[in-house]
Amino acid sequence: MTVFREMGPKLHPLVYVGYSTVFLASLFGNSVIIHIIRTDNSMKTTINYLIINQACADLLISFAEITGVFYYSSSGSVWIGGILGLIFRKMFIAILFILPHFSVWILGIIAVDRFYAVTRPLRLSPISQHLKKIIFLCWAWSIIISSNYLIKETFTNVKGSYYCNVTT
Repeated sequence: MTVFREMGPKLHPLVYVGYSTVFLASLFGNSVIIHIIRTDNSMKTTINYLIINQACADLLISFAEITGVFYYSSSGSVWIGGILGLIFRKMFIAILFILPHFSVWILGIIAVDRFYAVTRPLRLSPISQHLKKIIFLCWAWSIIISSNYLIKETFTNVKGSYYCNVTT
């Protein structure tokens, strides 16, 4: 979060072009993956459901990051005050920390699933048998890990302007 504050409201136009390019590539790539897996019945496997979850998390991360960059560059890290500002800050910080943790956990689950596919090719993977429970546990664990950031986030009022600080 301090990266945005150091950059200040005056970003070089190439930074906008870079962020926009990465955002559009993420939007296109993840949307295509989701569309293909959802429309083709032969693609509805355990690994592909994990990949869909990964793609959805990556899409939300892309939206949050591009929103954060444009917001911080236009407002200079100033938030709205009051209860509405508190809600927006908590949601924004939750998205910035929970989704990347979830994405990493899904990659780990994919690796375990591929391990079972290679070492025991004729047996059904335990991940396939408990897919919904595993995805729920990944979400729960991501929220638990990220709750530290939500608790330590502070809101300061400097001369009528509200600033959000996240300490690790």
